[in-house]
Amino acid sequence: MSRAGVKVRKAASDSPGDVAALAMLRYTWRGDEGDESGDPAEFSTALEQWWRDHSGTHRAWLAEREGAPVGMAWLVVVHRVPGPERFVRLAGIIQSVYVLPSERGQGTGAAAIAAVIATARDQGLDYLTVHPSDRSYPLYQRAGFADTGRALELALR
Repeated sequence: MSRAGVKVRKAASDSPGDVAALAMLRYTWRGDEGDESGDPAEFSTALEQWWRDHSGTHRAWLAEREGAPVGMAWLVVVHRVPGPERFVRLAGIIQSVYVLPSERGQGTGAAAIAAVIATARDQGLDYLTVHPSDRSYPLYQRAGFADTGRALELALR
């Protein structure tokens, strides 16, 4: 999928280049917020192992401009408790959508979210949820997400 000169593609957990790009984006994001100060190479290695361990439930997309990573999005697929009417019930959580500051406002985030939504539909998920930041809230509304007023959250940390 591409939009505004940005190509969004599904990342592969067995691709060292994809893992390195995702690690760089995640590290950059958290560093911009002052939350990370560890070694980027160690983080990349740890993320590679983590994703290998979680590849059955966690999928990632990379947004690229001219082959360089500029954004990412993750989808967590949750298997819900079976019901008598439908045994397989799936839901999704969109997580860790990030676009480099220089790329914001150009459709990169929207393209990444659209790729996640398309995959969720193709895979028969019942619904998607997201916990957007204040800044990204309008982006998700434009993508069709609605405030249902039904979700409650208990912060445990």
